[in-house]
Amino acid sequence: MFFAPFHAAAEPSSRLPPLEHPGIAIDRQWPGCPGGPPSRERVAAIDFSKQADPEALDLARALGATTILRYYDWAEGPTREKFDFYWEPGPTLPGKTLTQKERDLIFSKGFSLGVVFQHRNDLRKTFLDTKRAGFDARRALQLAQELGQPKGSVIFFSVDFDAREKNIEHVKRYFETVGEMVGAANYRAGVYGDGYVCAELKRAGLASYCWLSMSTGFSGSRAYHASGRWDVKQCASREASGRSAVNFDPDVFNASSGKLPLWGLK
Repeated sequence: MFFAPFHAAAEPSSRLPPLEHPGIAIDRQWPGCPGGPPSRERVAAIDFSKQADPEALDLARALGATTILRYYDWAEGPTREKFDFYWEPGPTLPGKTLTQKERDLIFSKGFSLGVVFQHRNDLRKTFLDTKRAGFDARRALQLAQELGQPKGSVIFFSVDFDAREKNIEHVKRYFETVGEMVGAANYRAGVYGDGYVCAELKRAGLASYCWLSMSTGFSGSRAYHASGRWDVKQCASREASGRSAVNFDPDVFNASSGKLPLWGLK
């Protein structure tokens, strides 16, 4: 297992690709993000929702990143699992799931690696579906085993919508199952989401780490950021650059929250 260093990375290149969604107000970026308010923290990671190519990894290095954050998702093809709601089979995006070939490429470039499970976790009904948590946890653990993710490292699970108080009990129920299953397999459960969700899940002991989403206007996010209890924060999405076909999000590590158990070369 690798513990991510929490030092200020190099200042990002001035040739940063344009925002994926140009309507985003730069002044609503988290401090330390490219174009955001100044901070002693700098970009330390890049996350990709598609498989990273060598050009994208070279850009990540140029931006000062030392860690790549990638996704676990459902397998290709239908499943026999019976859910409360109908779910289309297969992953949410082509190439969303980390592969062995990509893992090896990331390590060959000298990066550490973190993972987040996400399958339509932007929908409220994901957390209303009582069968999803167990299925998602089993899939995440299957991938962790197949890809050799070290025990003791963190698997984030996404809550990618503004959950608010009316949905928090459904989210907690999901994380109760996820946390129990992931913990029994000797991994740590983390949450990707807004400040309100991070605060509630960490207070309840259902998540060990918070990856604060780029949605600065979501419930409790600004207050939670100000509290300093987050571990990673996500910056606004950027377009692919040069010969790379992969869009990406820069991410910043919290220099004062401790060490994040990631995945790296021995």
